[in-house]
Amino acid sequence: MIIDVHHHWMPKEHYDSLEKFMRPGRGEYVTRDASGAHLWRNGLHLHGPKPIFYEMERQLADMDEVGVDMAVMMFGAWQEWLTAETAPFTNERAAELMAKYPKRLAAMAHPPIPIQSKASLRELERAVRQLKLCAIGITTHINGVPVDHERFHPFWEKAAELGVPVVITPYSYPEATPLKGLDIAYHYGRLENVMRLMVRFMFGDVMDRLPPVKIVMPHLGGGFFAVRKRLDAAHVMFYSGKAGQDKLDDLRAQADQIMAQRLSRLYFESAPGNWGQPELSCVLAVYGEDRILLGSDYPVGP
Repeated sequence: MIIDVHHHWMPKEHYDSLEKFMRPGRGEYVTRDASGAHLWRNGLHLHGPKPIFYEMERQLADMDEVGVDMAVMMFGAWQEWLTAETAPFTNERAAELMAKYPKRLAAMAHPPIPIQSKASLRELERAVRQLKLCAIGITTHINGVPVDHERFHPFWEKAAELGVPVVITPYSYPEATPLKGLDIAYHYGRLENVMRLMVRFMFGDVMDRLPPVKIVMPHLGGGFFAVRKRLDAAHVMFYSGKAGQDKLDDLRAQADQIMAQRLSRLYFESAPGNWGQPELSCVLAVYGEDRILLGSDYPVGP
């Protein structure tokens, strides 16, 4: 069975009324063109939903064409506009689609913002235990605060209690604005903030403190596989004067053991579909084939 774990959707009711969700005081607005809608904040492109996001029969036809048996539906960046009032509606819509297409669609629970609030934790409990949603979807940061921050610890505790994986999707940081005017800014911002979260997971101590939750990282960890050895903790200690050259081998062995343990908590999905053979070979060598999941980013791309 071929399962795509990075498959976007959005309720039609939300797509038709995106403008109502915008917060003008934060510089947010919507534009629409022939391709669909575009959500902006102070000139930074945040999200680009299209009508196909809610056209499920069309989605299923596309899945049939390329041989995808089941898709796990996620919201992606749209989660930022979910509130305690709107999140239950979206999770219920997702459950309805799962019930309608039980062999083709699965769905993630999306908590309202802030994800650590009591209302959010109650909604997660309901979405997983009552609605039977199979995972929890969040973005790499919540209003600029990375999701490994200690303020979100109640969220991670709830995810561990519910026993479902947490699937993370990329979301542009405001720091992408220096690239404003370049078409690459939208894509680079997502890649960069995934890499940033990977570095925090690998070199901070949050992975040692988080409850035992399976975590799915997006976009193959943002390219972390290519720089893992470049980001050598032993050399950092050497350059800073904290360790002599004679200690590098022992320090590197210790650091590799710690990183391997932290990596064992993570899975990596392969979106988007434009990685090349050299990158995929490196991914398999660094992460291991048992850590890689299929992710297409459909229907953002072809």
